[in-house]
Amino acid sequence: MHVSGKDAPRYLNARLTNDVRLLQPGGVLWGAALTAQGRVEGVFCLHALPDAAFLLVCDGGEAQKVHAAFRRYIVADRVVVNDVSADWGLVHLVDEGSSSRQSIVTLSESSFASSVKRVEIPGTDLLYPSVEEPALLARLSESYGTRLSLGEYTLARVRAGFPSFPEEVNEDVVLTECGMREMVSFSKGCYVGQEVIERTDAIGKVPRKLERVSIEAVASVSTGTPIQSAAGAEIGKVITVAADPSSSQTLCFALLRNGRYASGDVIVIGSDRGLIL
Repeated sequence: MHVSGKDAPRYLNARLTNDVRLLQPGGVLWGAALTAQGRVEGVFCLHALPDAAFLLVCDGGEAQKVHAAFRRYIVADRVVVNDVSADWGLVHLVDEGSSSRQSIVTLSESSFASSVKRVEIPGTDLLYPSVEEPALLARLSESYGTRLSLGEYTLARVRAGFPSFPEEVNEDVVLTECGMREMVSFSKGCYVGQEVIERTDAIGKVPRKLERVSIEAVASVSTGTPIQSAAGAEIGKVITVAADPSSSQTLCFALLRNGRYASGDVIVIGSDRGLIL
């Protein structure tokens, strides 16, 4: 989304969890848009442009739904929000030392680069104009090799413990149940959903937590499958499944009831046994 207008910085600061006032042109900041109940309606990477304008990049979800949720609290604000998803593309580049962020930026004069860790190895998100995509992707293939499939990428980020919107982080969870404290400013003042986030932080405990679990087999497990303790008590459910045939292992993101488990506990998922990582 492209957000502009005289009240854009104020609206963004009141709508998102992080402190947009800290952003200077050329800067990058991550934040989430919440419901009043603290549930997640979108996770955004904000790129600050000149003249108090911003590009907001959301990894996934239905564009129309995310756009509508973001605009929900615009009343008399002088803010213009345009869906520009057709105009931009995004790739994540994993750099193992062969390239620098500066060299990545030179791939496209119109691009925006930001350091992001999405898998075990730190990398760079490159936001680029869609009209440049064919030539840019060809150059990236030469420099970085074959792109990961969606399944390979899902396995890599689950293995590294990096949740994503809307697969794990969505309207079914409170932001702090997924960790992600780095997206929250606890000193900036009011924003939508603040009371819930501040309350869970003050208590120091959330009802559920997003965790990783492993099964030492390529298991027939699906999203929503209940998870039981070794004693047979239901303690949560599977959120995301990533099978790794090369190591005969299945890794999952799971939403578990806080206080009902500990790291290393044996669990039962369907007909398989696993461990909480």
